[in-house]
Amino acid sequence: MKIIFVSLYSFKTFPVRIFHSMALREGIDSHAVFLKNSSSNNHQPLTEKEIKLFADLVKKINPDLIGISLLAPYVVAARRLINEIKKINKIPVIVGGKYPTYAPHLALDFADFVCKGEGELVLLEIIKRFEKGLDFKNIQGLWHRDENNHIVDQGQRILIQDLDKIPFPSFGDSQMYFIENNSLAGDDPEL
Repeated sequence: MKIIFVSLYSFKTFPVRIFHSMALREGIDSHAVFLKNSSSNNHQPLTEKEIKLFADLVKKINPDLIGISLLAPYVVAARRLINEIKKINKIPVIVGGKYPTYAPHLALDFADFVCKGEGELVLLEIIKRFEKGLDFKNIQGLWHRDENNHIVDQGQRILIQDLDKIPFPSFGDSQMYFIENNSLAGDDPEL
């Protein structure tokens, strides 16, 4: 299984760094893409070159799944990226984070799945199901639309009680990519 985790407008995004770490620990071919960094609410729009760099990376990696960490100010950027992803192939896209947790019904307008609440246990369930060739439906905390386009509310999981089971975030690990100022780099600026 290959997964790409995407952070929009933050090179520090801990969920993406933790998910990358968790997936690697589970033996998954994980990639983390940090698309633009923002400083003090200066959010420059994605450029065509940056979108192309991202799309080329998706084509090269050819993932089975893409997960995007999403805050409300970046919905427009997420929609653009998901449109590009869907031009490449039908890779399922999961969005998670504060915006999808607050408004899962709105996030399902542009994503295939929405993770409501913490995503670590949802991610582990997705990995188990993928390995067994099962679909991602009926995973608690992972919303989707059914064949009639109706929203399937899968609730939210309880908060993780034993935080020691969560690995440290990845810093400087392999397969981490940083897109900023129309260029792609592999060196983690957070080191």
